Amino acid sequence: MTASLRELLERGAADHPDTVIVSGAGQKITWRDLHGQARRTAAALTRDGVKAQDRVVFVGKNDPSYFGYLFGCALAGAVPVPLNWRLSATELTAMIKDSGAQVAFTDNAGAPAVEQAQAELPQLGTVVALEPSDRWPTLATWQGPDGPSPDCRDPAGPGPAAQDPAAPDDIAFQLYTSGTTGPPKGAMFTNGSNLRVLLDDISVAWGFTPDDVSLVCMPLFHMGGLAWALAGMARGARQVIVRDFAPGPVLGTMAAEHVTMAFCVPTMLSALSAATTATRPEALRQMVYSGAPISPTGLHAAQQALACDFVQIYGLTEATGAFAQLSAAEHADTAHREWLRSAGRPYPWVEVRAVAPQTGQDPGAPAAPDDIAFQLYTSGTTGPPKGAMFTNGANLRVLLDGISVAWGFAPGDVSLVCMPLFHMGGLAWALAGMARGARQVIVRDFAPGPVLGTMAAEHVTMAFC
Repeated sequence: MTASLRELLERGAADHPDTVIVSGAGQKITWRDLHGQARRTAAALTRDGVKAQDRVVFVGKNDPSYFGYLFGCALAGAVPVPLNWRLSATELTAMIKDSGAQVAFTDNAGAPAVEQAQAELPQLGTVVALEPSDRWPTLATWQGPDGPSPDCRDPAGPGPAAQDPAAPDDIAFQLYTSGTTGPPKGAMFTNGSNLRVLLDDISVAWGFTPDDVSLVCMPLFHMGGLAWALAGMARGARQVIVRDFAPGPVLGTMAAEHVTMAFCVPTMLSALSAATTATRPEALRQMVYSGAPISPTGLHAAQQALACDFVQIYGLTEATGAFAQLSAAEHADTAHREWLRSAGRPYPWVEVRAVAPQTGQDPGAPAAPDDIAFQLYTSGTTGPPKGAMFTNGANLRVLLDGISVAWGFAPGDVSLVCMPLFHMGGLAWALAGMARGARQVIVRDFAPGPVLGTMAAEHVTMAFC
């Protein structure tokens, strides 16, 4: 069981110190290298007063340096909070304020927003520049010459002050939601439930092996990028970091690095598929996709272009990325092409319940008396139309059990429905007849001659006009 990001890092450094685990931007970082970078960052964070569970933000593009930040926070007991560098300075300032972060890491892409945030937030005392800057110290300058050596052959050697083992309820990392239905919220992911499931269970479900080379082209401030990278690292797969997504260069990277696993959203997938005429990633064995619906035509085109297994995952940020999956075998099952329009099957450790959106109840659960059976809008003769709501316990029960009897329906009747079904006259007449077992003959358009012909041909016994 993997209890924390710290445990993942220290186990990798102890068991596979010379294995390259992250590459990109001309760098090849082994577990030993990463452990050394993280320890230097942790020592500097501790020196600057960052305490256990304090938040530390990262505002920048995908870069190998991100992992030194991520695991450095873990070694210091702090909580990494990567933020979307594409957001406005006002939005980012609000998130930094909400997080309470006193330290921020940023590159040139995030620098303008971080500069505004620091001007407005007294709490943000330290900014570390990941690229040369006239305003802030670079990573190496900030870490200083007195930190632990980057060449940490002994994971237990000199470094930041030892932290207590991470507790199951400690926050491993925090991500801000997109704020689709309101202000963005900081979703917090604990070691004991979210991180453990990601590293020990989801990583297996996604099919990573130590021999894999995994493409990280989704943003690392997003669950899609962060969960994919951490799951691959948990299985020993090398992570190839893509800073900016452009189909041609990405396909070139996939070919040059012999990428075997990749994860994209459908728009990326379509762009890669269209560009494979120039370069085809021959080593690719599995493409995982998620994030939006994909048309059968688009999926088929991608399968033909990339010629590998396809897996769909379904989830949301708060579920640590995924809780359901449509496997490669299910993609290939020609007898069940309808599965391609599904969200897949829940993972064995996930419970899923379908509920009615209006009530939050099981669709098969008995309807409550106060539940709304249907709603009709008035004609608005004396004002704006109003939505009249009809409950099960009062309105519908009286219609089906009382009014239907008063209207004289019998099981042998054939009832003409020529009143509009959007109107109470048509809807109530039809439902009352159905309640007594009468067959309903539906008239689409009212014209006297055709309607009389229908009544004769169908042997109509009851009608309402």
